[in-house]
Amino acid sequence: MADKIKINSEKKQKSQAATLKEVICRLGRYRIFLVFSILLATVSVALTLYIPKLTGHAVDYVIRKGEVNFPGVIQVMIQIGVCTLITALAQWLMNVCNNKMTYQMVQDIRNEAFHKIEQLPLKYIDGHPYGDVVSRVIADVDQFSDGLLMGFTQLFTGIATIIGTFCFMLSVNVSITFVVVLITPVSFFVANFIAKRTFRMFRLQSEIRGEQTGLIDEMIGNQKVVQAFGRGEDATERFDEVNKRLQEASLRATFFSSITNPATRFVNSLVYTGVGITGAFAVVRGAMSVGQLSSFLSYANQYTKPFNEISGVVTEFQNAIACAQRVFTLIDEEPQIPETEHAVHLTDIDGNVKVEDVSFSYLPGQHLIEDFNLEVKPGQRIAIVGPTGCGKTTLINLLMRFYDVNAGSIKVEDIDIREMTRKSLRAGYGMVLQETWLKTGTIRENIAMGRPDATEEELNAAFQPNTKLMFGETIANPALTVLDIELFAKVAHEHGVPLIVDNTFPTPVNCRPFEWGADIVTHSTTKYMDGHGAALGGAIVDSGRFDWMAHADKYPGLCTPDESYHGITYAEKFGKEGAFITKCTSQLMRDFGSMQSPYNAFILNLGLESLHVRMPKHVENGQAVAEFLEKHPKVAYVNYSGLPSNKYYERAQKYLPNGGCGVVSFGLKGGREAASTFMKTLKLGAIETHVADARTCCLNPATSTHRQMNDEQLKEAGVPAELIRISLGLEDKEDLIADISNALDAIQ
Repeated sequence: MADKIKINSEKKQKSQAATLKEVICRLGRYRIFLVFSILLATVSVALTLYIPKLTGHAVDYVIRKGEVNFPGVIQVMIQIGVCTLITALAQWLMNVCNNKMTYQMVQDIRNEAFHKIEQLPLKYIDGHPYGDVVSRVIADVDQFSDGLLMGFTQLFTGIATIIGTFCFMLSVNVSITFVVVLITPVSFFVANFIAKRTFRMFRLQSEIRGEQTGLIDEMIGNQKVVQAFGRGEDATERFDEVNKRLQEASLRATFFSSITNPATRFVNSLVYTGVGITGAFAVVRGAMSVGQLSSFLSYANQYTKPFNEISGVVTEFQNAIACAQRVFTLIDEEPQIPETEHAVHLTDIDGNVKVEDVSFSYLPGQHLIEDFNLEVKPGQRIAIVGPTGCGKTTLINLLMRFYDVNAGSIKVEDIDIREMTRKSLRAGYGMVLQETWLKTGTIRENIAMGRPDATEEELNAAFQPNTKLMFGETIANPALTVLDIELFAKVAHEHGVPLIVDNTFPTPVNCRPFEWGADIVTHSTTKYMDGHGAALGGAIVDSGRFDWMAHADKYPGLCTPDESYHGITYAEKFGKEGAFITKCTSQLMRDFGSMQSPYNAFILNLGLESLHVRMPKHVENGQAVAEFLEKHPKVAYVNYSGLPSNKYYERAQKYLPNGGCGVVSFGLKGGREAASTFMKTLKLGAIETHVADARTCCLNPATSTHRQMNDEQLKEAGVPAELIRISLGLEDKEDLIADISNALDAIQ
């Protein structure tokens, strides 16, 4: 719905100052903790700043001529110890207050945001990705909490430190204090200049993070749909694109914010240097003692430290304010229109609905429903049909009052739905919600996924009264077309026949036709399942889902007594789950004499044990060779469903997401002569009619299996003279490409 209506209901973003003001206002609820935190910060800073003064006294006791005042030094050390203990206790209590204040405020914001979501109109929910809303309530609030806590901890202490050190420095030396104060504004200017630009970048970072969360939520929540329609790669590409934008925004934000700390540190170094030089001259003049200079240098360092600490958390604080802005924007959204004070509580609903002159549109100027009238009486069954986007779902949303009409009225039991409670209205109706669809269009278009070959109408036309089954190959040999299994199954079942699919090339490792509606699956086990062409064999697998008795007239062999086997009627005796396969094993194998020898069964079992390991290698080699051939100037065309340029690529993504097989067919520009040269020059690949083997096998039908045909007949049969079919084995792909490249180079 979000993509369809494209609602932009976001209010104008709050400025940084406005967001900060709202944060301060919300802090007013916890003024007790705030006051205590400030007082404790003041005590902590005052005692911390008193220690350098005591240290100065101790220095003067030590360097006095002719003696060292040990009792004075000891007394100073005791005073320093007491100040340190009290400072530690004050800082601990301050952190307790800050934590209590921060997390309580965050809890209130999160509760307020959650309750606001329950009050928001459906148009807001439809117009915003769910993941973005979730990101605001969870991720953004968490980021705000971390930044706020760090800000409080540094802010109160930093302000108190600046004021305290200024007072202590004035008490020591007024002139040098003014040197410090004159240089300080430079630090403010640098930090403010960077902070203004950093805020915008962090806001963009938060927005992209919300978009990323929305995408993840959509893909994970609808993973079944994503996989069913083969849209995993598309989802990955979208995620990579969003992730790249997030990376760029984060890097820019962090880079600029990280400049703040080094810049302020540079300014603070200037302050320290200015104090040191000025103080040294003052000591030489006798204007102050060495101990006083030592204290003043310590104060100068303490004075500049808050600027460094505050600038060090600018990144977190800017991020926190940007996140808070997104949360407050959500909280400030207009709630749904409240119900009137005298709203009717609907109790008796017979099914009378009147839609009178209703007009509605999601966006102004974009017409959807105009002057629509409908009357439904009890017991009536009404079907509203039309193409996607014509307003069918919208009409239901209006009836359930998820949206309100722009004009006209909808009445239930002769009462305007705007005059009744939403709860009672919705309780009186049952609504079956529609599933999420990745593609727009009709059901047929969603199922077919853009099939360019036979249409459903053409398939239906091919059926005759005596048609008993529909047959197809998952990947056809040698054309390598990909079967639309779901479409074929649908058409087959509509005509009361089973769909049989030859799944030899993909094997069950890469495709399971039963999951797409096939009834019976066959395999030539001589191919990939054996892996070495060592034993002839085949397999039939029955899904047990086709109802033979429902079409008994078509299948007398299954639905009438078999006199050769005690008069058993297979469909009755074994049900749809066992009728077909039992007849195959008990009667047909008996009559035709097909029986696999124990040794051949042993060979097949060996091959099956490694099938799941071999198939990915076959696919890897097939993909590599197909990509190489597609770029070669002597190759006219390449048939391989793993190539994005292949007309069956989209279908292969649906039915063969892990790849199809290692068989590739291609045509040479030089025709029959070029094909002959290629086959003669090939060394690594064996010239074989066999296919799907551990060894690479190559075939030119025009000079082997179809050599009795002329060029016109070959073209008509779908195997033109220039066609080469190559089945890639388990060899190294680089060796295979080198051998093929050498054979192509031999073509004049």
